Amino acid sequence: MAAGRKCEFCKEQALDAAMKVFWEKGFLGASLSELTQAMGINKPSMYAAFGNKEQLFVAATDYFAERHGSQACRNLQQSEGTVKERMKVYLSTVSDMQNQPGLPPGCFIAQAIGESVGGSLPAAALSAIQKASGISWSFLTDFFQHEIDAGRLSDSKSAEVYTRYTLTAIQGMASMARSGVPRHKMNDVIDLTLLAFED
Repeated sequence: MAAGRKCEFCKEQALDAAMKVFWEKGFLGASLSELTQAMGINKPSMYAAFGNKEQLFVAATDYFAERHGSQACRNLQQSEGTVKERMKVYLSTVSDMQNQPGLPPGCFIAQAIGESVGGSLPAAALSAIQKASGISWSFLTDFFQHEIDAGRLSDSKSAEVYTRYTLTAIQGMASMARSGVPRHKMNDVIDLTLLAFED
């Protein structure tokens, strides 16, 4: 039993390392040699544990969504106050993640979405990206609709527009982080973004 737990832990560590390589270099830019070196395993072991590079990318995308991408959503769910105050918690969590020590700057999903535009990603990789980005879209749309229905957010715009606005801001913040803009310089950007959620 103990040996089984150790094996799972090692596999998770290897997946975490692969996620960081894909996050930094993208699917197309990450070579098998870079992936296996970062994971600390050889190619046969990688194939046995995860399948091919495409299947590894799918697993890494799901891993990111579960371990990192969902934290901002959880913080928004658990926060209290006005919509503006709650969205500040959400956007601050996102920006913290985009600038987190030990992780590549920016956002794994934002990087992957940018890479998918060229149409050169394999189908399973593209599907995984769409699934992960769809989670944020659905969560935010539901959140904004609930706040509109409760009268806590203006109905001058639809929930879908508020969601599109928020995700556009997040994509921009990710791009800034990736280009080396430090975290503290995002605070003013977040404050400006929050003007859309004034009472």
